[in-house]
Amino acid sequence: MKAGEREMESKQLDGGQTCQEQDRFAVFLQQYNWREPWRCEHRESGMNNTTRMIFAGDKRYVLRVYENHSDAGKVQLEHDILSALSGTFPLKVPVPVMNSIGSTVTRSPEGKLAALYEFIDGERPNPDCFSHVAGLGRAVGLLSLAMLDIRTDSRPVYEPYYELADSYADWTADTLINLAETRGLASSVRSEVEYVCAEVERLKQQLPDIKQLPEQWIHGDVNFTNAVADGNNITGILDFEFATRDTAVMEAAIPMLDFIGEKKSGDPLEKIKLFVEGVGSARRFTGAELRCLPDLIKLRMADVWLHFAVRLSNNIDGLSVWTEQTWKAGAVFRWVESHRKQLDRLLEQCLR
Repeated sequence: MKAGEREMESKQLDGGQTCQEQDRFAVFLQQYNWREPWRCEHRESGMNNTTRMIFAGDKRYVLRVYENHSDAGKVQLEHDILSALSGTFPLKVPVPVMNSIGSTVTRSPEGKLAALYEFIDGERPNPDCFSHVAGLGRAVGLLSLAMLDIRTDSRPVYEPYYELADSYADWTADTLINLAETRGLASSVRSEVEYVCAEVERLKQQLPDIKQLPEQWIHGDVNFTNAVADGNNITGILDFEFATRDTAVMEAAIPMLDFIGEKKSGDPLEKIKLFVEGVGSARRFTGAELRCLPDLIKLRMADVWLHFAVRLSNNIDGLSVWTEQTWKAGAVFRWVESHRKQLDRLLEQCLR
């Protein structure tokens, strides 16, 4: 280790970080060949990983520590997808940095995984900025086209969304309603749980048709928090951790959920129109795909809702988290059904 690195690690560089907290990241960073001393600074992290900004000379990097698994194969698949996109996707994507043993996946002595990426300059897009909404749509269309041509021997780690019934086979309506009752949810919330359960059961009846749609590799989690903006333009897509093979049109459905059921300003239909116009400027879909797209929005919501039910059952989240997701799921399902005809016309107009 360079003397400068050891000195930097001993300092409180992260808004009052202790030496112990610094050492948590040093066990990863020491496995890279640094030409300059590095320093580590706090950055906002998601639910599935912890991120830190790394400065070395005049260069910046992002260290991601994976908190939800220790499967190196999952991280390697993410890196294989990123490598396959190099040169075919016009926007920026993360570039993994190789460590001292020639791998882009780094493991701590305790078995925790991390990866270092070159920093992509920019800021988080604003969902209330119309140019960002349309730009995210175009980015999704371009990404879908680029991932259509990906050829890799790597097998998907995550199941496609249309396998919802199998992925949550133990989570029947009775189990979910019982969870609501045993955790003491208010009667109004329990009633909403029953409504969402009924909607999920109806949605499961559409899964055989959804399974027949064209498939390809998809990012699987494009949203405003996983994108980069520079001024009015969307310039990059981040976080390919959940890339998998799924129905191609699912890539467009996932971000559309963010325009529905949230307490944000603006008309959801207006933003969806901007978004799908952006998608349609780069990629089009078949009539069968577009007829299923409203149900794919609901499918994404159902998957998120069930995911948080599991987290509540495992005491990872408090009761308020699933309560909030229950109200959101109910609002999304009602909105999609009450606007289905308008959605159908809009999707046909912009994406066919």
